[in-house]
Amino acid sequence: MTSPASPARQRSLFCQCNKAVCECWPSTSAAASAPMARSHSRVPSQPSVIPVATQQAHYSPAQQLPTPHTTATSYGSPSTGSHHSPNMAVSPSLTVPGHPSPSSSASRSPQMNPLQLHPLLKAQSILRTPDSPSALRLQWDVRDSANESVIISSHEPEYLFSHPMCAAYATTPPSPFLLIACNEGGLPWLVPVHAQKGSAGVTVRDVLEAIYDVWHTSVEKNMLDLLPTDDARDRVYQAYKGRIERTRAYQQGLMAVDWLGEKTLFVCLERDEALARKRVKEEAMWPYVFALKLKMRRGALVSDA
Repeated sequence: MTSPASPARQRSLFCQCNKAVCECWPSTSAAASAPMARSHSRVPSQPSVIPVATQQAHYSPAQQLPTPHTTATSYGSPSTGSHHSPNMAVSPSLTVPGHPSPSSSASRSPQMNPLQLHPLLKAQSILRTPDSPSALRLQWDVRDSANESVIISSHEPEYLFSHPMCAAYATTPPSPFLLIACNEGGLPWLVPVHAQKGSAGVTVRDVLEAIYDVWHTSVEKNMLDLLPTDDARDRVYQAYKGRIERTRAYQQGLMAVDWLGEKTLFVCLERDEALARKRVKEEAMWPYVFALKLKMRRGALVSDA
């Protein structure tokens, strides 16, 4: 059994400064000694103890990013052996308080080899054309394992991991590394995605598994204090309670997915240049940053068609 991640390590999931002593949020000791400006009395029926998750955070200390290289030019599937979970080695060291000034950024914006997402990962189009993502759509609640994602088409729904597109490259040209950013839940999240050993690029499966792994990272209860209101904290607790009742995993503690509340349905990945400039200091990495878009659940995971 692994020990839970320390508060400092958990804080690295969200902080913008990446310093040994985080300067973005009050330290645990400072928060404990400072007078509380808000009351927690309105949070209904929270348990006095939320079990501490035994899963350790997937982020590890900062490591140097690889330099992306692209050589192929299609969505073809990589010819690799057995599949393993994505390497979650990159930490939120990519989040920095400062970023290039507008003048320098505008004049030096990377334009080489713009990546195009696989249609399954793109925003859904209202046009029903052969090339439209609406003709073949990904349906997934990120609370569930990536194995439970479904492809919706004009035929019977099919589990993605049983479909050939599961192993298709996530981008064209293939890229060995992607960084997915998401600001849902009131905190900045980062999802690093690495290609499997021997593969020329990240696959659709790699992307989904990386997203799932990060959302199911354990988070300590004191991270609730980073949220600005009692209502926001209550939404996290209600999501936690619903997840525990749904999965019967009564010994699990808070996880990052609880911060999403009811907004857990996958919509798409999309390019967000402003977000890339804000979150990533390495300019050469900006073309590899995509934003994760989610939407609210409507009682059940059903087709929107």
